[in-house]
Amino acid sequence: MISVLSDRCLAFDRNEKDAHGVLQKVHVAIGFNELPDWVEKTDYFKAAKKDGIIHVASRNHDEEAVKIMEENKKLKERIRELEEKKEVAEGQKEIIETIKKKKKE
Repeated sequence: MISVLSDRCLAFDRNEKDAHGVLQKVHVAIGFNELPDWVEKTDYFKAAKKDGIIHVASRNHDEEAVKIMEENKKLKERIRELEEKKEVAEGQKEIIETIKKKKKE
């Protein structure tokens, strides 16, 4: 088993089906997860790890993983703040344009 820290919900499979023909999957929730070793060998896992979506956590690196998650959270909050400011600025621009149009009339 491997311990991972994920900032997204993911699902991994190795193309195995159960008796009913349903594809067997391992689901990953946001936060810490325990996964079977074979997951680490899948292309999807490798891509997620490369993109920083998932981090392999070891006992020595748990603090580092938590720090990365906190940094990601701060970045997402900053993005949200900037998007809100952008919306406000766009709204102000529309108001100014409307006022200018009314003054011309």
